[in-house]
Amino acid sequence: NNFIRDRIIKQSDLIIAIGGDGTILQCAKKFSIKGIPLVGINLGSLGFLSDIAPKKISIELPQILNNDFLIDKRFLLKATINSKPIGSPSLNEIVIHSGAIARMIEYELYIDDVFINRQRADGLIITTPTGSTAYSLSGGGPIIHPSLDVVGIVPMFPHSLNNTPILVNATKNIKIKICNNKKVNTAEISFDSQENIALAKGTIIHISKYSKKITLLHPKETDFFAGCR
Repeated sequence: NNFIRDRIIKQSDLIIAIGGDGTILQCAKKFSIKGIPLVGINLGSLGFLSDIAPKKISIELPQILNNDFLIDKRFLLKATINSKPIGSPSLNEIVIHSGAIARMIEYELYIDDVFINRQRADGLIITTPTGSTAYSLSGGGPIIHPSLDVVGIVPMFPHSLNNTPILVNATKNIKIKICNNKKVNTAEISFDSQENIALAKGTIIHISKYSKKITLLHPKETDFFAGCR
């Protein structure tokens, strides 16, 4: 509950999350976003965020506790509608989608109010470097090194010959306008696959970099590209 969470935030210098990247994601949004560093023990199948294997706990965890580690700052994304924040800050991605299988939406994409295209697709993924190895990767998006300050824009099954993802500086403001919904709510916006909010025709969503970052701690031997392999 909130009392326990607030007590952990006030009394903790480090959060150790045991699980997969999903566990890290939850802990990051609950605790690390409040300024507490986070380290992950990987019990999942992939370990892009939680990179200490159980068999190496006795070696790598003491190193981190003895201030021998790599510091990894990760940014998040936020979304607004009519200047009002919606959803929660997203470490991986924000997705605009139809909310149904094999149904397309139509949208217009702008970057810093410059028109990019109008497209029909199953949806659109706006991903951080952290999220580039998650849902975006399954959608054909590029792997983005976490040190880069960029955002990926990845169409989902577009009805177009042009299916090229776009990378833009993370300081850019991304605007998406929902165009052709025939019903009141036939599109949705998803935050890290944990929250879904219905969108009406004509809705304009602004997506930009969140003001706070999370801090991950890694063993010094951590190799990002080893995880990719």
